[in-house]
Amino acid sequence: DDLMGHGLLTDFKYQPRRGIQHSLQIDYLDEDLNIRDLGFIRRNDSRSIGYNYTYYTGRGLKHLRSKRRSIFLYNEWNRFDQLTRSGLFFRNAWTFKNLNEIRTEFNYFPRRWEDRASFGNGHFRMHDRFVAEIGFGTDTSKKFAFSALLGTRQEELSDWTLRTSLGFSYQPSDRFSLDLDLNYMDHDGWLLHQEQRNMTAFGADDFQPRLAMDVFLSAKQQLRLSLQWAAIRAHEQRFYLIPVGGGTLVQVDKPDGPTDDFALSRLTAQLRYRWEIAPLSDLFIVYTRGSNLPGRVDDGFGDLFQDALDEPIIDYFVIKLRYRFGI
Repeated sequence: DDLMGHGLLTDFKYQPRRGIQHSLQIDYLDEDLNIRDLGFIRRNDSRSIGYNYTYYTGRGLKHLRSKRRSIFLYNEWNRFDQLTRSGLFFRNAWTFKNLNEIRTEFNYFPRRWEDRASFGNGHFRMHDRFVAEIGFGTDTSKKFAFSALLGTRQEELSDWTLRTSLGFSYQPSDRFSLDLDLNYMDHDGWLLHQEQRNMTAFGADDFQPRLAMDVFLSAKQQLRLSLQWAAIRAHEQRFYLIPVGGGTLVQVDKPDGPTDDFALSRLTAQLRYRWEIAPLSDLFIVYTRGSNLPGRVDDGFGDLFQDALDEPIIDYFVIKLRYRFGI
C-alpha cells in the first residue's frame, strides 16, 4: 500500500570460557514496519536493548549433576521515548544426580507506559511489578514423570495473582505415551479494556488443561489424540478511565450499562491416524472438534467444559491420501 518501514535486528554473543556467555541484542523497528508474514513479531514502533548473562557448569559438584544461572535485563521504548517494556529477570536451575530438577525465577518490572492495551484509546502508566516462581520436575526419561510449579505475580495495578501448574507424563514403552498438563491462575486486579477510554479490573479464575496421547500401532502407523481447553470466569472489581493525554488511570464509579462480568470456554480436540505407506506417501484420517463459547459466570468448570463439547463450531472429519509416484 505504498508504505515502507525499516528495521534492524542485531545479536552479539561472547563466550570468554566454557559455561559462560554474554549476549547483547539491539533492535529497532519503526512504526511502519510490518513483517508478520515472515513470522511472529511482538510489536513494531520499538527501540530496544537487552543483555543476558548465562552460567552453566557440571564440574566439581557434590550433590548436583549441573546448575544453570541466567540474568537478563531488557528495556524498550516507543517513538515518543516512552518506556513500554522493561524488566530484570533472575532464573536458576539445579539438576540433581537422579535428573530431578528445581527451577526458580524472580523478575522485577519497573514502572512503564502501556500504549497498546487500550486499542488506540490512549496510553497510561503502570505500576512496578514483581514475579516469583518455583518449579520442580522429575526425570522425564522414566516411565512416569511429574512436574509442579507455584508462583505469584503482580498485575498492572499491583494486585497479586496466583499461578499453579501440574504436569504428568506416562510412557511405559516406546509405543505409548500420555501427557497431561493442568494450569490454573487466580487473577486479582486483571486489567482489561472495555470500550473507548474505559478499563475494568477483574477477579478471575483461569483454568487451562492440555492432554496429548500417542499410540504407535507399528513403525509406520500412529494414533494421536490431543485436547486443549481454556476456561475463564471473570467478575468485575473496579473501574478506571484513561485520562486524556495519558497518565495514571483514574478510578471511577461503574459506568451505566450491563455488567462487565464474562466467562468463556474454548476447546480444540483432534484424533488423528497416520499410516506411512512409503517414504513421502501417507494416509491421514483426522477428526477435529472445537468450540469458542461465551459462558455463564456462575457456571462451574465442569458445566463450561460440557457446553464446549456439546456446542462445537468446528466438527469435521477429513481423509487425506498423499502418494508419491516415481520410477
